[in-house]
Amino acid sequence: MQPKTVYSLQNLSKSIANLFREHASQTYWVKAEILKLNHYNQSGHCYPDLVEKQNNKIKAQFRGTIWEANFQIISKKFEEIGEQLKDDMTIVAKVKVNYHAVHGLSLNIIDIDADYTLGELARQKQETINKLKAEQLIELNKSTQLALIPKTIAIISVETSKGYSDFIEIIENNPHKFKFHHKLFPAILQGDKAARTIIQQLKIIQNHKQLFDAVCIIRGGGGEIGLSAYDDYHLAKNIAQFPIPVLTGIGHSTNTTITEMVSYKNFITPTKLGEFLIEKFYSMANRLDQYQNNLAYFSKTQINKQKETLNSTGKLFHARIINVFNTQRNYIRETVANLKHITSNRVNNEKQNLNTFSKSIKTETSDFLKTEHKAIDQFLKDIKKGFEQKLNDENQSLIQTKTNLIRSTKLELNNNNNQLEFISQKLNILDPENILKRGFSITKINGKPVLNTKQIKKGDHIQTRIYKGEIDSKIHKIQSEK
Repeated sequence: MQPKTVYSLQNLSKSIANLFREHASQTYWVKAEILKLNHYNQSGHCYPDLVEKQNNKIKAQFRGTIWEANFQIISKKFEEIGEQLKDDMTIVAKVKVNYHAVHGLSLNIIDIDADYTLGELARQKQETINKLKAEQLIELNKSTQLALIPKTIAIISVETSKGYSDFIEIIENNPHKFKFHHKLFPAILQGDKAARTIIQQLKIIQNHKQLFDAVCIIRGGGGEIGLSAYDDYHLAKNIAQFPIPVLTGIGHSTNTTITEMVSYKNFITPTKLGEFLIEKFYSMANRLDQYQNNLAYFSKTQINKQKETLNSTGKLFHARIINVFNTQRNYIRETVANLKHITSNRVNNEKQNLNTFSKSIKTETSDFLKTEHKAIDQFLKDIKKGFEQKLNDENQSLIQTKTNLIRSTKLELNNNNNQLEFISQKLNILDPENILKRGFSITKINGKPVLNTKQIKKGDHIQTRIYKGEIDSKIHKIQSEK
């Protein structure tokens, strides 16, 4: 049997490394997705995780490296197209396969085709636009109603950014002294975390949407770098479906982002956005001034018309009043004369009727009083007779009740005496002295009655009580019942 050939792990690693140097020393252009960039600011190096996916499943994965010098060159190329290297970005990279004894297999990224990435981003942007159109979301936020005076504003920005400070300067120091109420909701505005943090702040604002007239997304000072975050589908969908108007001042001059497309209105700079809000105030102020002038002119015209109408009406009213007054005065005079004549005749007739009625009343009253006196006398006699009869009946009833009560009391006393006598006889029979008289006795040990032979033993002293006297005994024999 031949002896085994054993290699050290280090030797095996060196062999593999030599194999790669001999047969895989050239460079390759590789399409991959950056799962995570892993850039370290201190060293300047990147160690991206590169993957290939199919149906959201990873089919291949490599660890990559981008040394600081190469990363600086690649970053400048991407800045020229307005982008940054970031997570989840699809790239075409020039790589060289490396093998290290400790770190294993990796791909050293020498260069990245920025034009391919730009085309890929354009393709993804168009797909997102098509998807939003299919879902009928492109114009949705534009259909919301912006207040005539949008005075309460929710701002998504970074407090330290120039764009935010420019916007605040415009709205707070406007020459017309219009007053705005605004609150900042801080978010990251560029890079791979921008879309996620903006969505988070939109959700917070939506919980208090009744407090705000509009939302302003403000970004400034970043140039054209990192705008692809504003083409994110989820961010665009949240803005499109937002219940109040979303205004954007992202600050760039190239192609419009999807976020700007779906927003209520977009502006090239935060300053322009601030000027738009002030213009809304100014426009409403002009309209109010115009309304005020129109109202003053209309009021003055109406007052003059009403004065003329009132004067004409007053004159006509005065003439009619005089005519009516004269007519009514004549009518009242005739009425008073007729009333005097009618009243005089009426009074005479009533006097005669009253005399006749008075005589009749006297006669009828006298007869009525006589009849009532007779009825009252008879009523009193009947009451007296009935009262006397009732009194006799009650006396008889009381006498009978007394007799019955005495009889039942005596019977009850006899029954109680008999029961007491019977109980006394029973108690006499049960008296211990009488029981002892009949020859019975009570045996005790240590003062306790003996009821069972188990309570005593041979040699115990017991006391026996008889009718006359007591006997002390010592037990010599115990016989228990079987």
